[in-house]
Amino acid sequence: MRQSIAGLAGTPVLVAASASGAQELDQGIAKFENADFAGALSDLIPFAEQGGSTAQTHVAVICANGEGVVRANVAAATWMRLATEQEHAQAQFNLAQMYERGRRGTAQDPDEATKWYERAARLGYASALFRLGTMHEQGVGVARDLNQAVNFYRMAAEQDQAAATIRFKAPGRVTGRRTSSPTGW
Repeated sequence: MRQSIAGLAGTPVLVAASASGAQELDQGIAKFENADFAGALSDLIPFAEQGGSTAQTHVAVICANGEGVVRANVAAATWMRLATEQEHAQAQFNLAQMYERGRRGTAQDPDEATKWYERAARLGYASALFRLGTMHEQGVGVARDLNQAVNFYRMAAEQDQAAATIRFKAPGRVTGRRTSSPTGW
């Protein structure tokens, strides 16, 4: 049975986590990873309400996907924004995707997507680096700049981001010219 999560995104109160609290958070994340979304939500909501950015990010994903709950796009966007304010790179990436696609409680806004991808990239989030490469390659949300695209793909590839590694090893796909190696940029 799906539960409603309306009104869950209250103002967070930051508190220090105890050792048992950390174990409970880990249990909630384990339930999320094992697709027990109702159990995960039950375990994660208290941490999310206390300002835990990891819990907020997981709750946002559960809300956005309607996993074990009624889909709640506004709540998803609210939880995701709360986590981004705490410099949570995955939340920043997720929020960027929401803006890029105009989904889950956000209007499509390539400029806003770029802003959040850049923030996640500054924290070293490889998938954000890859998306910035794609945006620069296609000129979406930024001016088209193939040199920047290659730089972002390279940085993501250095972190073993699979799609970026493929793009970086196929420079002709990015630059439109054929080369024999990735060093031939």
